[in-house]
Amino acid sequence: MTTTIAWEATVEWDHRLTGYANLGPKTHWALVKKAKDHDKDATRAAWRDAGRPTPPGPVLLRFTRIAPRAFDDDDNLRDAFKFVKDEICRCIGYPNDAHPNLRFEFAQRRGAVRQYTVRIEMFAEVRRGR
Repeated sequence: MTTTIAWEATVEWDHRLTGYANLGPKTHWALVKKAKDHDKDATRAAWRDAGRPTPPGPVLLRFTRIAPRAFDDDDNLRDAFKFVKDEICRCIGYPNDAHPNLRFEFAQRRGAVRQYTVRIEMFAEVRRGR
């Protein structure tokens, strides 16, 4: 089976992620809620500022964290994007991130000193062939 990219969009904004990777297991629930709301509000505002891009079909979402230092392993990177991922899925019309039309990739890149940026690239896929 071959896959071709039929549609793409990018949402990017300056934001220091406050997801699970930055919160300890004994963090008070109110602080977790504050971090969650902060990430969700920033994600929705950035999506709105980018023109509310909504993919026409199955989509690959690539999340990239740009920061001075990288997280030490893949789990922390995925956890840091938890609230952002949930919110962008809602923005593009999916009730949660468990839908079969959604695929995710996570990456990180070194940025300048004090540069904290989140980039979400969306690629709609059209499957052709056998």
